[in-house]
Amino acid sequence: AANKDNSMPEGDDFTAEAITPTFVLRQHVQTFRGDVPTSGIANHIGKYGRGSEQDYLMEKKAIEIRTHVEAAALSVNPAVAASGSTAHKMAGLELYATSSAQHGAGGSTAALTSGNLPTVAPTDGTQRALTQAIFTAGLRAGWENGLRPKTCFLTMSQKAVVDGFAGIATKQINVDTAKMVVTPGVVNIYDWETGPIAFVAVLADRMRSRTLFVTDGKSIKRRTLRPISRKKIAATGDSEKEMFVTDTSIQVTNRIGVLKIADLS
Repeated sequence: AANKDNSMPEGDDFTAEAITPTFVLRQHVQTFRGDVPTSGIANHIGKYGRGSEQDYLMEKKAIEIRTHVEAAALSVNPAVAASGSTAHKMAGLELYATSSAQHGAGGSTAALTSGNLPTVAPTDGTQRALTQAIFTAGLRAGWENGLRPKTCFLTMSQKAVVDGFAGIATKQINVDTAKMVVTPGVVNIYDWETGPIAFVAVLADRMRSRTLFVTDGKSIKRRTLRPISRKKIAATGDSEKEMFVTDTSIQVTNRIGVLKIADLS
């Protein structure tokens, strides 16, 4: 907290003060895979101008894996340590959004402890409809905790609610039209007291529609141990086999930089 009485007598000697150790956030890497087998006949029959059925299916699988990464990153999955046949899993963003979590009645997100993995999934509370009052109350709670809001991630169903905030058609903001166009009635940017907040709609199969996130734009990063790579598997019959593998995770560098408004209907 800010100390208005911080002052030192002239010539005073050094006195070491107690320093709170840096809060350490941990995370696991998660290995994502995608397997594509194609029979010898299927791979040599021309289909709608495709030269290779195997290549076509591999392209589809690469896109699919990227959606899996997004879904895991935005999920309520607890971190899981690898053990025997159990695969390691990253913790979803909902478990890191503890500093300014806003829940419905009975809902909660377990507090993080320094140096430990988040292994407890959030408890869902009573759902309530998103309103402008709930949204701005969450922003103010986050601001008081140190959040400097820049970007909001939410599903399209909740985005439709935001578009209906009272008086939104009369709100105006100057933006660089080469980068973004603001259309009255469709909220691309919310002009709040401390500055504009951009909205990013997320597909409903990537995150829960009952939750939205507001971030400072710099406290969440994607980290990759092994970039997505295509591996050819030795043939054991009349088929061609390949797989995609990647090791990736999300890194939350500052838990204060993530606000969660949960239990929305």
